[in-house]
Amino acid sequence: MEIHELFRASLEIHTPLIDLLKESSEDRSSTVRRVSAEILTREMDNLGIKARVFAERFASDNSHAVSERGDFALRQLNETESANAS
Repeated sequence: MEIHELFRASLEIHTPLIDLLKESSEDRSSTVRRVSAEILTREMDNLGIKARVFAERFASDNSHAVSERGDFALRQLNETESANAS
């Protein structure tokens, strides 16, 4: 009698958020860029000054769905800066 054992190995890869945003913001697919812009809006507090760079990139995107999210991120950043300035 043969006994087969299956081994399952899990592989975890940790890619920095900045690298993921950079790559996905330059992707050919507007869907990928849109999801990336949504991630930006959730993670802006963790990105510091880089958040504005990505928000501006998304805001100037040819895809309306992507540019809309970039505009939203810029508004959020401006509101945060205004609140911190006062």
